[in-house]
Amino acid sequence: MTHLNHLYVLTVADMNATNPQLWNSWRATLMKQLYSQTRRILRADIDAPTNRQDMISATRKQTLTMLDNVNNQHMNRDEVLRLWDDLGDEYFLREIAEDILWHTEAILNHPPIGLASNADSPPLVVLREHRELALDAVQVFVYTQDQMNLFAVTMAVFDQMNLDVLDARIITATRDFALDSYVLLDPSGTLLLMKTVNKS
Repeated sequence: MTHLNHLYVLTVADMNATNPQLWNSWRATLMKQLYSQTRRILRADIDAPTNRQDMISATRKQTLTMLDNVNNQHMNRDEVLRLWDDLGDEYFLREIAEDILWHTEAILNHPPIGLASNADSPPLVVLREHRELALDAVQVFVYTQDQMNLFAVTMAVFDQMNLDVLDARIITATRDFALDSYVLLDPSGTLLLMKTVNKS
């Protein structure tokens, strides 16, 4: 960990000293992402599961523990487990417990999508601040029925809003539902402003 910290600081200092014009928020974000992911691997428990099914079980167990700790009144444990069974293995291999808990609460508090009784239910789109990759980053989660060109349409909307995509995880659940998560660079505060307005 000490060597990683020194390497990170040295690299940032070297890039700034060599050519300050090369250092921008995009390169800073890439460096921070590389540093954060490497640190996470180095800090991982040496006995962490390596089997695919063990990793899924470990992630679900960790998320359930977090659910019990927050004692969330909006989420029934049985409803949570039923939802998770529909999300597919890939979701639990690629998402972390904190994000799964956030997604789960949002999905369960949203009118069911794709049912005849809720035919007009809009896609679920939720967002929050995300400080891990950049100071002005926002995390956006989209949950909706999978459809042709969904990713392309979403990216076009982000482009129209002048938002830079720092990270994207595109997952399709077992019932053909899209579980798309994005980390966006939001230097003008557009998304967070929209969130504040929608709450008021």
